[in-house]
Amino acid sequence: MPPTPAPAPAIKYRVTLTDDEVEMLEALLRKGRSAARKQTRARILLKAAAGGKDAEIMGALAVSATMIYNTRQRGVEEGVEAALHDRPRPGKTPKLTDKQCAQAAHQDRLRPLYAAYRPDLPGCRGDSRRARQPEYA
Repeated sequence: MPPTPAPAPAIKYRVTLTDDEVEMLEALLRKGRSAARKQTRARILLKAAAGGKDAEIMGALAVSATMIYNTRQRGVEEGVEAALHDRPRPGKTPKLTDKQCAQAAHQDRLRPLYAAYRPDLPGCRGDSRRARQPEYA
């Protein structure tokens, strides 16, 4: 007699979604403008809420059992929005704020425009032309 397979573990976190949450997740998938991880988590939540087993979700979405478990857990304990996003990771705090980063990026975009008007800036076209011109006494 062949050995019987081990029974699947009971699902610890059962995902239940309201109609608004289902609509929000489906809209997120329809738009297709969000990160791939976010879309995958939305699909996991929708399939889990529809009664899909972990093995079925793993096969359909090609994700690990750990990802399904963690997404289910966060969806039940912290809500749908929290389940869609990554938690903040530890590490060194950024030196620049978001506003400072935006200003620096804006200045970098303008630098080539200033190069035509400010030949005295190092690395600009005017500076290199002046360096190539021979000096006559």
